[in-house]
Amino acid sequence: MTETKPSNPYSELSFWRFGLLAAMVMAFLPWSLLVHGMLRGFGDTRLLIAALLKDYIQTVIATLTLGLLLVIAVVVAIYHLWPTIVAFVTGLF
Repeated sequence: MTETKPSNPYSELSFWRFGLLAAMVMAFLPWSLLVHGMLRGFGDTRLLIAALLKDYIQTVIATLTLGLLLVIAVVVAIYHLWPTIVAFVTGLF
């Protein structure tokens, strides 16, 4: 028998609803999780924490990827424009 894992309802929220929920949880961090655990159950709180961690990891990966692409673009631009930069700077003196 194969058991299907129940989906995380917090991962299925829209962008704005999850963003608002994440902002509220982070703004009142220790108390929000404690109250959520008491009202909705600690199993549901575990799902919320899993969705927040997944979102955080995706954000970090996206930020690092974009930062790396930006650094590569700047290095390539400087490499291709170096003769122009040198000519401009030497022309100033």
